[in-house]
Amino acid sequence: NELPDNVDNDMGNVTGTAPKSSGPGLENFTELYEEEYDRAPGVFNAHAYDATAVCLLANVYAGENDGTAIRDNMRAAANPEGEEFGPGELAEAIEAADAGDEINYQGASSSVDFDENGDMKAVSYGIYEVEDRDFVEVDSVNLGG
Repeated sequence: NELPDNVDNDMGNVTGTAPKSSGPGLENFTELYEEEYDRAPGVFNAHAYDATAVCLLANVYAGENDGTAIRDNMRAAANPEGEEFGPGELAEAIEAADAGDEINYQGASSSVDFDENGDMKAVSYGIYEVEDRDFVEVDSVNLGG
């Protein structure tokens, strides 16, 4: 967000994109982040947290530190039939996964649903322009569900 103030250009000709966060756990994640860091999360914080959470949960299901085993268990971390856990309940989700229970991680960035190829079923991006040295969302693109 500080970029326009740190370059010798008003950036009025700049258009950019960024992933949007709109998951069911966004409000809880934002609250916890602000309590911990005394500032709002940045553009990639929710996505990084969710990616880490899914990898941790898949690692628990895999039962070993092996990339292929973790990859093969990522859908188990976001199983639509499982008990729902959000960003503020990661420790509880890990305990449930360790017990072999079905879980459904519901993230801050999205609902974290994977298709048969392991890609996210639904994602959204904001399109931004710089106006008065500030990024302003001018449009958005939603892909998938």
